[in-house]
Amino acid sequence: MAGKRTRRHHRAQRARLSPIAIVAIVLACTILVTVIIGNLLNKWLDDETYKRLTEGTEPPPQINGMQPSSVRRVYATSMTPGDSIDALQQSISLSLNTPQGELLYSSPVAEYYNVPMKKASPLRDTMSELTFFVEYVIGVFYPQALTKEAEDLRYAATTDEAALLREFVKAGGSEVLLCGLTISQSTLSDVIAYLKAVKAAVENVPVGIAIPYAVAMDSSNWELLAMLSEECDLCALDFTDVESEYSEPNEMGVIPEAKTILDGCRYFITQYSMRPLFGKSQRELSDTAIALDYPSWQILGEK
Repeated sequence: MAGKRTRRHHRAQRARLSPIAIVAIVLACTILVTVIIGNLLNKWLDDETYKRLTEGTEPPPQINGMQPSSVRRVYATSMTPGDSIDALQQSISLSLNTPQGELLYSSPVAEYYNVPMKKASPLRDTMSELTFFVEYVIGVFYPQALTKEAEDLRYAATTDEAALLREFVKAGGSEVLLCGLTISQSTLSDVIAYLKAVKAAVENVPVGIAIPYAVAMDSSNWELLAMLSEECDLCALDFTDVESEYSEPNEMGVIPEAKTILDGCRYFITQYSMRPLFGKSQRELSDTAIALDYPSWQILGEK
């Protein structure tokens, strides 16, 4: 019996793995886990974050004080008052006036202030139809008050325009987006004063401001953007002055040149929820943003 136990003991010893084999197995498992994690990171993370993690590149300096926007994310196509609505839509980008200041609707407040009108569709009728079919109506407005040279005239014009925007909100508007403002260190105080006047007039409705692409991409303006973000509910990124050519999209519907432009602004769009703004004719940019499943975008009327 003792001999049999000895033979079983020897067989158990022969079945054990050698230290070299154990090390080889552990090394193979480590390599496999590393490859799996790398593939998952590449799938889950945006290009900039993945590159930073894998290559150690530094991200752009964070804009002190600038916080991610909590305003509703939208997919807003453009229309003007009086246009027909073909189907139910989640959100609409409604042009209220032209960049030159001509209103695209008529209303009691507009008539009271004798504001120039390019289109006479009644605001009340437009908003009544829109709020029946659309969940979220963004009023796109081009302020003219800050173009006045005298301070008293700027104040008077600001009051008039704030009244117009209050009327739009009372008619059912969901958000106000201010476009076409000249944004620089020298105009910052006037822009902030205008923002405060509009916010006071429309009360709890979000008020956003469109930041031109060139201003956002200038690293010397980061503190300026931080100060603006403290005053408004949304900073949108305005691509309407960006030139790019339309070319055939790849199999994913992405146009490479447009993707390069958008990727250059990914920090602002992903970290601070800055809503991209495109013109109607900028299909290369808007189609690419849609193909890349951007969480929010808005189409503006032609200038």
